[in-house]
Amino acid sequence: MDYAAAIRDRLPAAWRGSDFSALLSDLESYLSPEDVEGVIAAYEFSARAHEGQQRLSGEAYISHPVAVAKILASLHLDSGSIKAAL
Repeated sequence: MDYAAAIRDRLPAAWRGSDFSALLSDLESYLSPEDVEGVIAAYEFSARAHEGQQRLSGEAYISHPVAVAKILASLHLDSGSIKAAL
């Protein structure tokens, strides 16, 4: 299943960043569908918690946790580590 495409429809427009879609694509290559769903839930929680917050650069704050999660995914870390990054 293409989780990256499925999740885009569930998220508010402001959270539909291509960085998260890229992260999901990376995760689908080595995590189980259940683990990917857990990461999606962690992302949704984090995005809500940081809604309205911005980095000094003007980017949405959630961009930083997603960038950290992408680094961990490139190392093929487990879903718990990815969720903690978010």
